[in-house]
Amino acid sequence: MIGYAGADWEFGISSTLRYRNWSLSFDIAGRVGGVIRSDLNARMIEAGTHKLTAAPERELDWTKTPSYIPSNAVVVVDGDIEYDDHGNVLYDTRGYAPSTTPVYFKSWIGYMGKLNGPYTMGYNLFKGDFIKLRTMSVGYDFSDLLSGSRIFKGLELSVIGTNLLIWKKLDNEDPDAAYKNFSYPTERMIGFNLTLKL
Repeated sequence: MIGYAGADWEFGISSTLRYRNWSLSFDIAGRVGGVIRSDLNARMIEAGTHKLTAAPERELDWTKTPSYIPSNAVVVVDGDIEYDDHGNVLYDTRGYAPSTTPVYFKSWIGYMGKLNGPYTMGYNLFKGDFIKLRTMSVGYDFSDLLSGSRIFKGLELSVIGTNLLIWKKLDNEDPDAAYKNFSYPTERMIGFNLTLKL
């Protein structure tokens, strides 16, 4: 795994503002740092439905001749690496050079985002940073209209929304969890709340 799933820090801001009969409440949450493994994005890349697979190079595969040379592919040209019994690197003197070996684009992109393949940032591994407007409500107090009522002492109507806005680096999913295993998307909901005081 490349990186650490835990966030460097998480934060939340909640507040309620009132002006005359109006009220505004909101809850903002977010995290900074950490990485997220996404099985959904990996499977989309394997199936050719992810936006990364919609590239001009994909059409070259129809020639039945490998012709795509990945810009981020390298080959080892010299040196060596040695590990201890626990897999820790004792020394690494390898030297690298850009690869000049053409491959099929579908094979390359499928390998980079393979479900149980290597963890590759931007393919099946993403930065976990996000900021989300988790909830917000705007309300108005109509209690002044009930000043002559013997039954009702207060009336307030609010419009409430959840998951209205989000800024994130994870494609196609909600980054609230550190591991995404084909999870359902977080729903965006808008509703009304009527409060009566007796």
